[in-house]
Amino acid sequence: SLVDADLRRRSGATLVAFTRDGATAVHPSPDDVLQAGDVVTLVGTEPQLSAARALIATGPAARA
Repeated sequence: SLVDADLRRRSGATLVAFTRDGATAVHPSPDDVLQAGDVVTLVGTEPQLSAARALIATGPAARA
């Protein structure tokens, strides 16, 4: 889930929305789970966005 990924603390970036099958979830719930093919909208600096992309690619199992 998004809460398990702890994206903001681990990368500094904020996930503000994601789109799946043409439907956009703005301000997604912490319980939402990203799936392959989801398009995410992130806010942050370039280093934060790079860190977030890496975290999304590897998944929360790579917890730091």
